[in-house]
Amino acid sequence: MADGKLSLIGTANMGYSSFELNFEVNVLLYHKPIAGKLSQVFFTDLEAAEKIDTELWCRRPAYEQLPEKPAGCLARCCKIFHQVGSCFFYYFKRSAKRL
Repeated sequence: MADGKLSLIGTANMGYSSFELNFEVNVLLYHKPIAGKLSQVFFTDLEAAEKIDTELWCRRPAYEQLPEKPAGCLARCCKIFHQVGSCFFYYFKRSAKRL
C-alpha cells in the first residue's frame, strides 16, 4: 500500500532471479476499496505478529534448528538445478528460432 489507492501484491523480489528464474509475479492495483481492505488486513496481521529477536533466534534448541539444515541444502540444490534447466531451455528456445 502506498497512498490508500495503490497496492502491490506478489511474491517477487526486485531481482533477476525472481523475474527470470523463479517465475514469480506481482500485481499492481490502483483501487481505493481494495487498498483499504489490504491495509486493514496488513495491520491486523502486524498486531498479531511476534517480533523475532536475533539473539533468541540463534539460541533456539537444536531440535528446532535441525530441520532447517537439510531444507536449506535442498533449496540450494533445487535453485542450482532450476538455473541449469533454465539455461538449457533458453538455449534450445533460441536454437529453435534459427531453424
